[in-house]
Amino acid sequence: MSRLCSVCGRENPDGAAFCGYCGSPMASQPPQVERPPQQFEGDRGETVIYVISLAGYDNGRFPTTVLLTDIRTIWGNVDSKITAVRTAARILTGAALPIPGAVGKLAVDLAYRKKNTKLLLEAADPSLQLQRVMAPLSSFTNLGKATYLNHSDVRKARIHGDKEGVVLTLEPRRGGKWVNLFVPRVTEDAMRGALMETPLASLLK
Repeated sequence: MSRLCSVCGRENPDGAAFCGYCGSPMASQPPQVERPPQQFEGDRGETVIYVISLAGYDNGRFPTTVLLTDIRTIWGNVDSKITAVRTAARILTGAALPIPGAVGKLAVDLAYRKKNTKLLLEAADPSLQLQRVMAPLSSFTNLGKATYLNHSDVRKARIHGDKEGVVLTLEPRRGGKWVNLFVPRVTEDAMRGALMETPLASLLK
């Protein structure tokens, strides 16, 4: 558990009397309740509508693969730059949602130091970035390490595009950390079109 400082907004350990960043008192603040995203729970009979082969979770800090289903948005780490290029093909054949290993740790560290933009842009294959699949989630394997956010728990969805790609932001209804996914080499119109086929369509701002 952690608590947010009401002055600077940063996270502090539960039980801290003062903010470790700005020094403001923390004693009167209630503990922050853990909210979605959540660790993956099994298949609910849902359909995967789109696969985003390579994105950057938390505005690009962590390379990830994203599944947009008719119930939730699911994401999990990819294990290397080389795997990232091939992720969509592996997903579409039901091979795996990659789990990071030593190479993945190195890739994530490198991406973190360089804000991940260059890595993501180099690794992303425009022809595979956004794939409409309409396949049952049960056909996808190795999802145990994935994280998800239920679409019913989303208050707003936003898309912001630039020349490098788009950022998809999902704002939870009941507080907690926003989900920010940087999707390189995808246009704003393409991403909006994909979301229009999901329950997020009515939440787009």
